[in-house]
Amino acid sequence: MTNASAARPDAALLALAAELHAAEVAELAAVRRLSATEGTEAEREAQAAQDAAFAAWDGLVRRMAALPAETSAGIAVKAARLARVVHDGATAADAMLAASVARDVARFAPEAAPLAGAAA
Repeated sequence: MTNASAARPDAALLALAAELHAAEVAELAAVRRLSATEGTEAEREAQAAQDAAFAAWDGLVRRMAALPAETSAGIAVKAARLARVVHDGATAADAMLAASVARDVARFAPEAAPLAGAAA
């Protein structure tokens, strides 16, 4: 662990949350562009751009899922994404993130592990 990460244990998760927000905006713009080009010659290019935007977003969620939260701020950024799932619908990356949050909760509060669905 570097001195910077020791001073800010969830800095990587917080940075990923900011990147994820930008990726969500980009992916939404790509979806709109794809919709606007449906049935035109530009549709294939728009589909490729949307696929790339989704892959970037998905990769960020998976990276968040791979990082254990060290503080309540880390759990909060993961939980904020999961709150969006209720509205948007879950992806496989979101399922990974949900499992990651459950593991984090179990580490922070072992007595809550059975309620969080995480193995203690």
